[in-house]
This record gives sequence, C-alpha cells and structure tokens, in this order.
Amino acid sequence: MNRYEQVRDNIPSLLTPSSHEGETCLYIGGNLLRCEMARELRIAGFEITLLEVFKPYCDALEKEKKFFGVFSEIINENIQYFKSERTWDIVAWWHGPEHITIDSLPDTIFSIEKVTKKLVVFACPFGRYDFDESQAADLAKRHGKILGTEVTNVFEIHSSALYPDFFTKLGYKVNTIGGKDIPGSNLLAWKYV
Repeated sequence: MNRYEQVRDNIPSLLTPSSHEGETCLYIGGNLLRCEMARELRIAGFEITLLEVFKPYCDALEKEKKFFGVFSEIINENIQYFKSERTWDIVAWWHGPEHITIDSLPDTIFSIEKVTKKLVVFACPFGRYDFDESQAADLAKRHGKILGTEVTNVFEIHSSALYPDFFTKLGYKVNTIGGKDIPGSNLLAWKYV
C-alpha cells in the first residue's frame, strides 16, 4: 500500500475528484520537489493556502505558482507560532509533525484545530526516522539546483519520533503502513473537529 492508497482507504471522501469545490485547505509545509497530496487535494476541489516556514521555499513556489497550479496563497510563517482569525475547512500537514519537538507538538496541534472547521489530517514517519543537520545540508544541495541557493533549511531536521499512541491520546484515528522505525513508513492521523 502506498500513501495515496492509505489516505483513500481511511478517509475515502477526502480525495474524491471535484467533491470539495468551494472548500478550503490549509496545507502546512511544501516545496517545489515535495508537496505530497497537494495536487490530489486540489483535484478534489479544495482552494489551498500553503503555510511554509522556510522563505526560500515560499519564494520558489510563489515564482512558480501559476505553473505549479496548486496553491492559491502562500504564507511564510512557522506553524508553531501561527495565529489566525481565519479558518479553513481542513488542515493537512504531510510529513511535518516530526520536525517539532514532542513537548511543543500538542500545543501546535491544538492551535491547528482552532483554525479548522471540519478535518485535521497529519502524516509523518511511523516512529524514529533520523534526519539531521548534515542530511538537511545534502537536501539543500539538491534543492539548490531549483531554488538557486543552497541555504540549509534547519526546519527539515527531525526533532521527534511519533507513534500511534501520541495521536490517539489526542482523539485522532490512526493508520500505519510500513514497519515501525523504518524509513519510508507512514503514520496517518485524522480527526473530525
């Protein structure tokens, strides 16, 4: 099973083409090389706002927004400190929660729930998946060819290992694919609010 099938099987209505016309999505974290499920959410009809902490990613996406065709708006801000009077129908954070320390993550999740009208969806590695500063620097070299800069994004560093019980204690349903603590695994967590 791949990640798309995991979402389709566990939250069937989320990715149905044209089923969410007029609905809004806050999509947390993305760059030109990786915006997992963003295109599928757009095809489902969501108008998508990207919230991304790393300014070079925002700049590159803004420059390519028409070509990329997924995000209607790009906000350069850190989800840990993001406050908004605005709300979105859904909030999706694909492979991002692991970048926040385990102590800070519950407050971040509660803040996300406050700006969500219907559904919160998280995805992250299933357990421990080390990604340190040297790996972030290697990623910067690969992204540099597209971004025109090799600035290391320290927000790519993994700061926590997340397991199903962390999310179930917060009221989320959880599904995993792949093995615990194995690169390439995926933990999907969702909650209707």
